[in-house]
Amino acid sequence: MTKSFEGETIVAAVSNIDYLIDEVVTLPSLPGTVAQITSLVNDPNSNLNDIGKAISSDPSISLKSLRLVNSAYYGLPNKITSVEHAVSMLGMKVIKNVVFTASVFDALKVNEEALLKHNVTCGLTMRLLVESGKVDCNHFEHADEAFIYGLLHDVGKIIFAQHMPSEMQKVADICASSPFTWAQAEREVLGADHAEMGSKLAQKWQLSDELIAGIAGHHDLNLCENEEYKHTAALIGVADYLCYEAGFPSHPSSRAELNEDFLTMTGLTEEDIAHFVERLTESGDEISELMNMAA
Repeated sequence: MTKSFEGETIVAAVSNIDYLIDEVVTLPSLPGTVAQITSLVNDPNSNLNDIGKAISSDPSISLKSLRLVNSAYYGLPNKITSVEHAVSMLGMKVIKNVVFTASVFDALKVNEEALLKHNVTCGLTMRLLVESGKVDCNHFEHADEAFIYGLLHDVGKIIFAQHMPSEMQKVADICASSPFTWAQAEREVLGADHAEMGSKLAQKWQLSDELIAGIAGHHDLNLCENEEYKHTAALIGVADYLCYEAGFPSHPSSRAELNEDFLTMTGLTEEDIAHFVERLTESGDEISELMNMAA
């Protein structure tokens, strides 16, 4: 397959997501403490004390979790000084998300500041969308759960950057000199895009079916195989676009397109988009603080 732009021709790679995973990419395992806490949260027989002990067994995650709990993001009135107190204040579901935020990107060794900032901002955007009441988000038990969906939406880019840096440079060059989006350029160079790769990692980590589908379809709803989860995929796609519009792209040369289907699916208007962009441009301090937590 070939495609031209500005007088040049790109030959798409003869590969697909399965080839990349079998021959090129090694998907990382979920960090041990995170896997243990996720298992405990999903176990109806576990309790808050079990969660607290699991977090306390990892000093690094304990410290990062407490820093995050005490950040402006949560806005708690009094300082939390122990993991056990944090768990009792926030509950199982939220503390699991705290641990994800505090450890996953550290484990994946994200070295690109723009990419980390974009993911953190997308997490914040998802939370803002849920808290706004403008979209149907009853399936999220807590707005902080939506934060994780945004935080992990581009995890496939991290995998590509670690395993195929030269190919990612080709992707960046295409985006810098053409109207291609990053995902379109990835498909030209690799035969697959970061949404597909990210959903495969989410599957390996045994994350929720909704999160797997949301990551897979956040650029193209046709890739979200479960009709039930297309609304979530569209919401992530809108959040991703808002980050670009507010000046937080994942890469300096990349750009985003707002799929009209996403607006239709979420019920958001152009006026809503403008409002959220303005809100994000005023969130620099909060984003910086969250980056320090995730880094």
